[in-house]
Amino acid sequence: MPRVKLFRKSYGRKGVSRFALLERAKDGPLYIESYNKRGEQQPRRALHKWLEIRTPIYKADADRIAVKLTEGLELKGRTTNLRLLLGLKENVTFGELLDRYHEMNEPGWSETSIPTYRSQKRWWLQQIHPDTSIFDLCTMVPEIERMVEVAADEDEWSPRTQEKYLKYLQTAVEWGRKKKKYITEEQNLSALDIPSPDSQGVAYELAEVFDLLNVAHRVDLRCAVACHIAFKGLRRIRAIRLLTVADVQRGDDGVMLDFGRKTDKAGKQGSAALVDQAALTVLDLLLQSPAVQASGLLFPDGDLRDPNPQRAPIRYEMMREKLEEAERLAGVTHVRGRLYHGFKRAGATLADDLGELTAASQQGGTLEGTLKLVYVRRNVGRIESDKKRIAGKMAAALKAAGKGRKPPQKRAG
Repeated sequence: MPRVKLFRKSYGRKGVSRFALLERAKDGPLYIESYNKRGEQQPRRALHKWLEIRTPIYKADADRIAVKLTEGLELKGRTTNLRLLLGLKENVTFGELLDRYHEMNEPGWSETSIPTYRSQKRWWLQQIHPDTSIFDLCTMVPEIERMVEVAADEDEWSPRTQEKYLKYLQTAVEWGRKKKKYITEEQNLSALDIPSPDSQGVAYELAEVFDLLNVAHRVDLRCAVACHIAFKGLRRIRAIRLLTVADVQRGDDGVMLDFGRKTDKAGKQGSAALVDQAALTVLDLLLQSPAVQASGLLFPDGDLRDPNPQRAPIRYEMMREKLEEAERLAGVTHVRGRLYHGFKRAGATLADDLGELTAASQQGGTLEGTLKLVYVRRNVGRIESDKKRIAGKMAAALKAAGKGRKPPQKRAG
């Protein structure tokens, strides 16, 4: 078989601007082979990455690019000069972009808007490293959407809040393109899928809830217990995964889960009741695990069979992965915006069906009007009579939890 001849060509003056452009695969992107000041060969790199641009460069443009590269190398100051000679924009980091965006635009923003935009800036800098090149942002669209999806589930972001955070980022990047010419039009964030502020959050259908509750313990006891609490206690996953063994108060017919101010979104203290046997069974199994008994955390990280007491609460990412695995096991389609938050929406809708939305508000620590407006979703199927009896018992516990009483006791005889 004849050997394939790959493109390779040297340019520039030895010791001053010598480099070679070459292919590593037939008709593939060009790589650059350069040398340092001592004449030592540097590792080969893809030419477009070496120039910090997104689009690969091919041999058809080799000679044209090489002329500019040679000029730039002989002018010194490789990074800045090459970008100017090639007609590229200034390489700015993500942190620098947001700093300049605020510096130039804050004088024109209203006093009420500035704290909001500053808060959004801080949040994005926690998600995306400040030193990230803005040329890389356009390749991170799926990751960026995932960051907001995680916040929507863990922190109960509404579609409107999701839209605001994504629009802020998109607007800042577009400002960098239009006003400062940092990037080209094809490097903006127009590909972001931004939820409509008028869209409704998605709940699991009741059949899907029961399918997931039936298999979650096979994935992980922490996932199973969290699903029960999210559905029946109407609590968010961030507060759930921070529960400790001391927060579990046992009664004759069930347990009360105490949620402190630090874990509550509104900074209020409250309780949620679990009374049905399925929830209590998986909770007891979790409480008996070596990791829980050793650490005192109801949702410790790591292996539940490991008795090491040095634990932190399990990370949300792990809880999300476990629920996604449960969805696959139960044959439930993954829908963006559901996960643990979808259980709370399903629980609120069920409570509304039963006329127990006031009790659900006390149980979940969420205003009744908010539950009605934001959480109640009519994609939940009508419940069967046996499930209604289970839900009715749960609703009675909701009232007790909201008033700070013990779960309802069995009557003697």
